[in-house]
Amino acid sequence: MPPFYSDQERSDAERTERSARLVEAGSFAEAERELIPIYDRRPAHYELEGPLPSDQHQKLTQSAAGGYFQEAQPAVILGVKCWTKRPFEHYVQWHNSDGRSRSCLWFPSAYPRACFLRAVIAVEQERWSAACEFLEAGVSLEPTNPNFVLEQAALRRLIGPREAALGLLASLTEVSAHVSPRDLGGAGIAIASALIDEGKLELAEEYLMLALGRCNDLLDSVRLEMQQIAALRAGASATRATLRLWRSDS
Repeated sequence: MPPFYSDQERSDAERTERSARLVEAGSFAEAERELIPIYDRRPAHYELEGPLPSDQHQKLTQSAAGGYFQEAQPAVILGVKCWTKRPFEHYVQWHNSDGRSRSCLWFPSAYPRACFLRAVIAVEQERWSAACEFLEAGVSLEPTNPNFVLEQAALRRLIGPREAALGLLASLTEVSAHVSPRDLGGAGIAIASALIDEGKLELAEEYLMLALGRCNDLLDSVRLEMQQIAALRAGASATRATLRLWRSDS
């Protein structure tokens, strides 16, 4: 049985993090060179979470990027692979919401995130078929990650069918171990953005207020959409610099 978290994935996760920063900076060619071998190493089966084998506790604790421990030497430790610290913190909070504290370790994920980043690059370069392929590959590894739903919806708004975008976004309805209030708020902003394009401004405002109610961190994104609504009501043409006002690599 392969280890829950290998030295190879730890190395690939570090390279994926560097690639994410390159994508943010617009250095797509350099990021793609880093990501291709990581993408090619993606496994057919990817274990995202679960109780860690007791005989691997010490080694895995040393490999983890962070953790939450309810006691000094817990008998059971949950391991979870997340792209960044934010979803791990939500994972711990969600699991402990029933009043039972659980020990958890966070391991930076490499392969689903590499799929996502390659999809982002492909979208930016208008390589639509490749973007679809990379997103499907990522979903096959990590079907619970809302980032794939959000990016698939953005892609559908760009290449159609546009109604499929709203269907995808509507699938994000409940907070879970892997879907945070911030993710649901992001979906609400994306829905509002699509409604603005359709001229349904009052309904869009309702979704924006709901999104802000879920997470105050979304204020800047909500403000951008509100400015778009105000401009349209003032008679401006329905133009938009980008359809992807919400993208969270977390």
